[in-house]
Amino acid sequence: MHLSRNLYKISNKFKINSVHNTRIISSSTEAPAPKSEEIIEIPKRIHRSPSDILYALAATVGRDATAAHYKYHDDPYLIPTSNITKRTYAMAQEAGRKAAKWIKEEHRDLFKHQEAEPHIKAFAPKLIFTENSEVALQTLEELIQLFEVRDAVFVYNLLKKKGLEINSETKQNLLELVSFYNNEEPLSEDLYEERSFRQSNESRERNRKTWKDGDLAEQLFHEIEPKTEKAYAALIRGMATYFQAERAYALLQEALEKQFQMDTTTFNSVLSVVNFLKDTADLRWK
Repeated sequence: MHLSRNLYKISNKFKINSVHNTRIISSSTEAPAPKSEEIIEIPKRIHRSPSDILYALAATVGRDATAAHYKYHDDPYLIPTSNITKRTYAMAQEAGRKAAKWIKEEHRDLFKHQEAEPHIKAFAPKLIFTENSEVALQTLEELIQLFEVRDAVFVYNLLKKKGLEINSETKQNLLELVSFYNNEEPLSEDLYEERSFRQSNESRERNRKTWKDGDLAEQLFHEIEPKTEKAYAALIRGMATYFQAERAYALLQEALEKQFQMDTTTFNSVLSVVNFLKDTADLRWK
């Protein structure tokens, strides 16, 4: 009886092993499935500007709302607390910037080296024009594009003295420049503290006429022939900006009588100074 039981166990064990072996053999003899071909698609090029990496880095850093302005030193003992101290610190820093510019202009022989590639005109000393300078019409056009009022006026007078012809388009561009700045050299954009300080002072004196009567702007206007809408618009806007209201209004009437189609900006400039033309509200509406 014990022998029959052992034979039964051995036979069952043999059946299990044989089934397991057949499964292994059948699984090993199966053919591998064909691999699907992977398609690589190259994405289209995304245009990046030179400063995109800087914007990406800046986006990872949050701004400290409690920090002082970047123009002040990041030191609790040096950060100003009152408005007067803030203005004093800012103007002192700007005075140092102006002193550096003065040294660069007065000692231009020390700054002849130009290591930047490509050449940066802002780092080079400004050209000095004299009566013996070799100038051409292109020189005047470049100065107008750079908003160099003083040098542009000097070169214009130098060209006239040498008898060189100046076309009407260049005269128109110079008229717009001189009318916009009232024939005064504008402050550099780097001197933003002084610009804001000057604008605040000018806002207090807005009721005072500062237009230069009979200056270069009016001379250029009379030289431009035939008269155009742009010439009238440039002079009218300049007069209205610097509160020569009566003559600006008279020029507007003259332009309308000549059937010139003046633009909206010119009309708005005259409307902004209508208070200086009429005394009462009824006359202003008229």
